[in-house]
Amino acid sequence: MKSKVWYAAFFLLLFVNLSKAQFVKKHGQLSVLGAQLVDKENNPIVLRGLSFGWHSMWPRFYNEKAVSWLKKDFNCNVVRAAMGIELGDYSYIKDPQFSKEKIEAVINGAIKSDIYVIIDWHSHNVNLKEAKEFFAEISKKYAKYPNIIYEVFNEPDYETWWEVKSYAEEVIKVIRENDPNNIILVGCPHWDQDIDLPAEDPIRGYTNLMYTMHFYAATHGKELRDRTDRAIKSGLPVFISESAGMEASGDWTSKLYCLARLY
Repeated sequence: MKSKVWYAAFFLLLFVNLSKAQFVKKHGQLSVLGAQLVDKENNPIVLRGLSFGWHSMWPRFYNEKAVSWLKKDFNCNVVRAAMGIELGDYSYIKDPQFSKEKIEAVINGAIKSDIYVIIDWHSHNVNLKEAKEFFAEISKKYAKYPNIIYEVFNEPDYETWWEVKSYAEEVIKVIRENDPNNIILVGCPHWDQDIDLPAEDPIRGYTNLMYTMHFYAATHGKELRDRTDRAIKSGLPVFISESAGMEASGDWTSKLYCLARLY
């Protein structure tokens, strides 16, 4: 009897670990249904994981081994590859080839580990020409993988929603020419705080779009949570691509970006 119980427990544990190991295989192509992120069966799905820091500042972490470790030790089902556009000697503006190699190492690691990956254009400024070139290339290369999520503008700061929306529409068009299905994330003004603006005037003509909000508990509070709740109730699909219990202006040498629970 004890041996039967032991075998049953063993196979249950094996089944649980196998289901965790095959997360994308299980959930497949993500899409947006109303304001909800759903899997291939149209079941609501929650993504939890961590973001890499700017590749241009910490390139040594951008490798498949780091992705595998995050999956195993942190139980991540998503990682975020934050490609620094302007900051640092290895930024995309200064060295696009190096930047793409680092980002693709994380993308390939996520595909190998069977988890989702956010390709984050990590900038506070509009760089339309460069963004279109990058996303045209990367979407053509990875469109066939359901693992992929595109984040086309990390944190607009002083741009208006009209400027962000116009920029996003052009980048989305480029992506959709190669990849008609994978999720695209769009930022909003004031470091992803003014989520009410896209709620009032969302992008039309495309599916599987979500809008990002960033929340740091030591800086933000109930006002931002209420604003986000109102946006969701209005029908806006919201994706939290950064959140943590620290200040928004925290120590960048130790900062961990906690991803991405659908609010």
